[in-house]
Amino acid sequence: FVMARWKRLQSWIRNHGWRDRTADPTLILYAFGLAVTVAIVTVTPLVLDRYFLPVLLVLIVLAMREFTQRDPEGSARWRWIPVAAIALFGVLAQRDYMAHASARWEAAQQLANMGTAPRYIDAGFEWQGYYLFDVAARDIRERGDFSYVPFPPSLLLDPVYKISDVPIAGYSQMSSTAYRSWLNGGQERHVLVLKRKQ
Repeated sequence: FVMARWKRLQSWIRNHGWRDRTADPTLILYAFGLAVTVAIVTVTPLVLDRYFLPVLLVLIVLAMREFTQRDPEGSARWRWIPVAAIALFGVLAQRDYMAHASARWEAAQQLANMGTAPRYIDAGFEWQGYYLFDVAARDIRERGDFSYVPFPPSLLLDPVYKISDVPIAGYSQMSSTAYRSWLNGGQERHVLVLKRKQ
């Protein structure tokens, strides 16, 4: 599919199609996919495979259009089923992620409300980034040693408490916070509040 798109793009450029006005709405999908790809590759300092998921969705939509053009009569009913399935899973997975992240944050915030300093609570990247990033970045700048700079909040993290989905060796469970998982059919799941053993 990608090679077919590439050949069509080469033909379009050779025939000066870029000079002609067009009413083809799929060009916005190409532009969106290209813009997302460029942003991922150039803006983010660390490129991970999951960052390309939005581009994958664009490719799937364009592939469905390609197959429809080849067989306009037969595939009308089922051609959008894969896209709909991916979209549904994406919505459910995102909802689960947000519910899980909220439960983790709530559990960590309860510890902070009891007077625990944020640097002693390991509740994930969001927590560390929100509470520790500025202080850690300032510490790195003041030391002036940029030869090795790990993820800045990890410099200050001393996890006396961990918010986790599973028990961890060396930690004992204090409590848990519940959330509902759509991916599990609305079942209740828990994040655990763990404390380091002395």
